[in-house]
Amino acid sequence: MSPVVVAPMRGSQDVFQSLTADEPAQDAASAESRTLVSALHKVRQQVLGDRISLVFDILGAGLTYEGKVYWLGEPNPFLDERRPLDLLAAGRFDEVWAAAESYLVGDFV
Repeated sequence: MSPVVVAPMRGSQDVFQSLTADEPAQDAASAESRTLVSALHKVRQQVLGDRISLVFDILGAGLTYEGKVYWLGEPNPFLDERRPLDLLAAGRFDEVWAAAESYLVGDFV
């Protein structure tokens, strides 16, 4: 089984990199920006975790926890050989949901 790695969301990566660049904090605005970035990262992690939980729910009891993790981390033919976890990280939940439903009914085993 391949390790599961979360890819950064496209579009937000440049924003986070620019806001978290290694520059000395010289005023309160810099500290406020770092606090905001930290809060945004926490929200992103929570949203991604919630989406993963929903996908786990639809995959149901037919798969073990390890099987569900494997399903998320491996290329999926229903998703043009993209990994469901990468699509979740990119905010493309509907596509992953459809792939999970297809797996559940046996379209792509």
